[in-house]
This record gives sequence, structure tokens and C-alpha cells, in this order.
Amino acid sequence: MNKIHYYATATLLLLLSLAGNLFGGPHDLLLTSTTSGYPYINNIIMGDTAANGQRNDTLRTYVLRRGSNWVFNNVITNNGWALRIKAQDSSGVKPTISGYIAPGSTTIPIDFVNATGDVYLKNIVVDGIYELTKDTNYTKFYYGAPRELIVFNVNGNFTLVTDSCIFLQGYQADLRTFAQVRSFIVTNCIFANSGEEWVASLGNGRAVDIRNAPVDTVVMVNNTFVNGYDRVFRHIASVGSLNNFTFEHNTVINNCGTYGVIALGQLKGAKVKIRNNLLVDAMAFGADTNMNRQSDFLELGLEPFSAAVPTRINQVMIYNQRIDTISAPTFNIGYNYKYVTPAIQAVWNTVISNGWMPVQKEAPVLSNYIWSKVADSVNAFKTLSASPSFTNVPSPMAGLVTWYRTPVASGGAGGNSSGSYYVDFDRRNVLYFRDTMNCAYSTSSAAYTGTTDGFPAGDLNWFPTRHAAWLLTSVATQTTSTPNKFALSQNYPNPFNPSTQISYVLAATGSTTLKVYNIIGQEVATLVNGVETAGSHEVKFDASRLSSGVYFYSLRSGNSIATKKMLLMK
Repeated sequence: MNKIHYYATATLLLLLSLAGNLFGGPHDLLLTSTTSGYPYINNIIMGDTAANGQRNDTLRTYVLRRGSNWVFNNVITNNGWALRIKAQDSSGVKPTISGYIAPGSTTIPIDFVNATGDVYLKNIVVDGIYELTKDTNYTKFYYGAPRELIVFNVNGNFTLVTDSCIFLQGYQADLRTFAQVRSFIVTNCIFANSGEEWVASLGNGRAVDIRNAPVDTVVMVNNTFVNGYDRVFRHIASVGSLNNFTFEHNTVINNCGTYGVIALGQLKGAKVKIRNNLLVDAMAFGADTNMNRQSDFLELGLEPFSAAVPTRINQVMIYNQRIDTISAPTFNIGYNYKYVTPAIQAVWNTVISNGWMPVQKEAPVLSNYIWSKVADSVNAFKTLSASPSFTNVPSPMAGLVTWYRTPVASGGAGGNSSGSYYVDFDRRNVLYFRDTMNCAYSTSSAAYTGTTDGFPAGDLNWFPTRHAAWLLTSVATQTTSTPNKFALSQNYPNPFNPSTQISYVLAATGSTTLKVYNIIGQEVATLVNGVETAGSHEVKFDASRLSSGVYFYSLRSGNSIATKKMLLMK
């Protein structure tokens, strides 16, 4: 065992005695579905209580066998305890949890989880409808679908962490909060088939939705969003600010973009980072003169759209709520790539040639306000001259866009959310998204090597070797300013898998170490060991070789020392 200073050891033991190991070991409960009947996971989780009604284990992690299938026919509510569900740490396909009607009911539950505590999901599939059946009432949405899959309705210092999951068929949103929470950390996930026209309008169907609530931090890294009606992220009608937003290395394919792609809402002195993403038909409805699509874009603070002035179009992909009396946000935007497929461009051309709309065009990427805050406007968003040529993805939503634009008299929607019939996007089933879809693209595309970090734009999970290299790359940055205090920040994200960022501030130049220890005090990694200059620093810690559990990282420079706890969840 490596020696560490007595006071650092005491800190570790104190934290350990207070918190314990939050995941793994005796807290794991392996669930194996039966071969007959339907295993209702909501009954198992909600029934995991003692005779007095208390939870049997408030640190429980529900571990699902790889390849198993589960259903929920009622809502899981974690009142004051953390809900943890993950797949076995082994090879094999992800376990699937699907929405199912309760006995005597003809409606799928409104939610999978209504959370009043932290939620941690890892390596599972949550499908709003039960697609693994011959009962077409599910796939035709006669039983409806969940309004959202995960939702917070009560204010609290709560965190939602989803890693390596697949979410499908939330008709309004997949992940959502109506309440003030601490953070949403979403990594390595797939969001597919967001929205169902049979259940709700085309203005629904969002991946992450923050409604009328302040949230400190949202992190969305290495995710894929495919087949959606509305925005991949919405923060709107907010009485509070979003303080930190990171959207990096994400792939967006086949999204109507009814009200844009990313709506940031109120940003009071917020830090916004949007880098290295790939957007293909991310706003297939484009920018037009349809009055039905103008409402949410009013948050830009511009003069309201008027049909009498068709050139006054406020629709953009990425925008925020303009409030001039609050502290201005900062925007770090660069080396994102976008592309409109010929199929969608052809529909737009048809709209104009047929006179269905006086204006129908590709939407601007950023609002004028955000453009004014971008340091490098040339490289913020680049347009690809050719298709990136994905390996296997759903077809462009040209049929849906055509139906939406076709006048009602001709059987279309006429720019409304309904018509004499519906035309859907290329809605594949859960097995396709779990086992078949492949968003890898040509290595000759400009997006493949054109990002700030030298890796492919978009979700790196589709390039396993490049993703592995990205995880192993330590990123260290520092500023030229000289703060007057020593500080060690909480790692971010936390919990994490397999990498996380650690930031710290040094008051003076000097010999500095940053080391990581396991729960028994053994040193498992040295991240920094040498002379460091005064100022702010950041380093990436990769824990691919380590097992799940609590770890501690300790910073020492001169006579100053600080130690913090972090949680690795695999």
C-alpha cells in the first residue's frame, strides 16, 4: 500500500464512514426475467421494502441480466431514495424495459419513472411501448405511449445520470423535468423515435426537456439522436437559469426540428459549450412562413413574425431566451458540421415551386445574438459538401416533410399537426436501434478529422478505436490569470464512466501532485506530478481499468491540500 499523509488518510476514512461504497458488492441485486409471463420491473422495485414500508436497501442497484426483457405497467416513484438500474458487467445485448398496459387497462403508464430522488441508469434500453409482441395495438399506438420516460416534478438537489442507454417512444419527451434539479448527465446514449403523431402533435417529441425550471448543469456528450419531431434539447419558459451546458460529440440525424434543435432558454451568466457535433437533416422542416411554428421562437426577443412580412423569419436551430437585464452568457462553439440531404432539399424546392409557402429554406444555425458572442464564427459550424455516408441509418424523413407541407385540400397537413392521414418517419423498432443501426461514416468525410480535438465529429461510439483513443487522451488546460486562492473542484461528470474531468486552481507556482486513491487508501493513479504554474488547470481521469466504486482524488501544492470523493459507475 502506498504511503499517504496522515491527514489525507483521515479524510478518506471519514468520507468512507459517512458514505460507504454506493455501488457494487452487497448492494447489487441481480434480476433474471422468467421465461413465462411478463416480469414487471416496477413491481419488483416498488416491492423491495420491509414490513414497515421502509426500503430494504437504500443503496440498492438493480442489475438486469444481459438479453433479458422486462415491462412496466405502472410508474416507479423513488421518494427520497436513489434509483439505480444497470445491466450486468458482461458482454451481450442490453436488457430491455418496455411500456405495457396494466390488467384491465388499455393505456400504457404516463411515465416509467416519476423521480423524487437521484436516478442512475446504465447500459439498459427503455422503450415506451412493448414492441417485442405480435399485438399491433402497441406498435400502432392504440394503447398510447408514455408522456415521458423519466420525469422530475418536485424540486430537489437531484441528479439524473444516464450512460450507454437507449431511449425510445416518449411522446412528449424522453428525459424531462418540470422542477428545479441539480444536473442532467447524459453520455453514450441513443434517443430514437421521439414523438408519436398518433398520440400528440408534431411540436412534441424531445430527447431532453427542461420546462419552466432552473437547472445548474446539463452535459450531453457522445450521444446519437435519430428520428425525432422536435428539439433534442429544450429549456424554455423558464423562471430560472441554466448555468452550464455542454453539448459535444453528438450526432443528430432525421429530426423535424419543429421548434429548432437546441433551445437554451434563460442563461444567466451561463457557460455554453457546443463543439464537435454532426447534424444531418437536424431541422428537416427548415425555416418557413408557417404561423403554427413561430411560438417558441419568440424567446429570441425579436419582433414577432408577421405573415405580411415573410422575410421576417425567426426560426433558427440554436437559440436562447433574450433577457438583457441578466448577466451575459459565454459561448464556446466550434467545429460542428452540418448537412442537408438531397431528399430534404428536393422537398423544400417542391414547396416553393408549388407555391405552398413563400419561403422554405435551410434554417440558420445560430441566432444573431449567439453569433455575436462566438469568437470564431468561421469555424463554429461548417457545411459538408457531400453526404457523410452513414453505414446504416433510417431513411431521410422526406415523406413526412412532404405530407406536412402538402395543403389540406390535397390530403396533407398544410403546416398543421394533423390531416386526413398521417405519414411517419422511417420508424424502426427497438431491435434495430439496439442491434443494427450504425452511424459510422466515411473516413474521407471532412467531418472525420476536422474537429478541435482531431477526432471524428459526432458520437464517437460509432468509431470504437477512435473512441478508445479519445478516452485515453488527457486534456490539460490552464489560464494565464493568477487567482488568489487554492481550490479543488468536484469532478465532472460525477458519477462517471469511464472518464471524468478534474479542475483545480493554484495560488502560486510550485511542485504539485494530483493522485487518485481507492477506498482502502491505495494509490491507483497519478494525474499530476511536477511543477505547475499558478492559475486554473484541468485534467481528464480515465478509469477504464478500474472497477465500479468510490474513489478519492487528492491535490497537494506547497502547504495546501484538498481531497474530494468521486463515484465510478460501470
